[in-house]
Amino acid sequence: MRLNLARRLKQRNLYPRVLELIEEFDFDPGVTPEAFVIKAQCLYAENRFEEAVSALQRIPDAALRDRDRLRIDVERTLENATRATSHWEEELALRETDEASDLPRAEIITSRGRIVVELFEDQAPNTVANFITLAEDGFYDNTQFHRVERNFIVQGGDPNTRPDAEGEPGQGGPGYRIPDEHTEGTYRRHFGGVLAMANTGQPDTGGSQFYFTHEPTPHLDGLHTVFGRVLQGLDVVRALEVNDAIETVNVLRKRDHDYEVTKLEEQPEPPAGLPQTDFERLLDEQLPPDLDLN
Repeated sequence: MRLNLARRLKQRNLYPRVLELIEEFDFDPGVTPEAFVIKAQCLYAENRFEEAVSALQRIPDAALRDRDRLRIDVERTLENATRATSHWEEELALRETDEASDLPRAEIITSRGRIVVELFEDQAPNTVANFITLAEDGFYDNTQFHRVERNFIVQGGDPNTRPDAEGEPGQGGPGYRIPDEHTEGTYRRHFGGVLAMANTGQPDTGGSQFYFTHEPTPHLDGLHTVFGRVLQGLDVVRALEVNDAIETVNVLRKRDHDYEVTKLEEQPEPPAGLPQTDFERLLDEQLPPDLDLN
């Protein structure tokens, strides 16, 4: 019963509450190793990678005997958390620099509440200029979040989601593309609570659509431009549902220069690609290209 409650809360992105419950229930890792896997996954979602590793290391080997599926979960979570640890140290150093850099900030007023984001102008100047320009032009006003995948992302920024729009939701954009800004060695990574650009899966196809991550999604690193992070309102991000409204986006501060956007001509294909889930990525990597899934 208690373990099922923890699972249900995790599925709803309520990671801090799950961690509280697991501490309250005081599970024995030798008797209920699943609780420590769930705990580690929630710590991972909260960018607490070293703690996630420690939680998994408390599970004795005997508790995983003849439990292949659980062992796979342990090994995968341990691998992800261990790999993320060094990247997180780099991110923390960047965030320390950010504090002294007077980076732009914006607030996204949604029907669920207020989200405040910091924008990574130093690593993604054109993407930030594009977001600021669209926000100041009212482009995002009265649009809706059209894609929500629990324990993954929430996506919005499509003008086709307005109540009076004629286009198909998920396929809209500003009428132009912008260049990617995720060159190896300079890009920001997909930790939990970051803001990134959607694209078609092809280079330089971002426009207006963006997404927030519910938890780290490292398989998207180098494929989508991360251009900000949530400073306030991560609980709002994780509570958003499909058709929740973006009432407006206000720029709270920006640097003292003009924000000019480098634009590319629109392509005939839709400008609003969707980041892959881990499951979709594994299918692409493991299934033969001629396999019929119908």
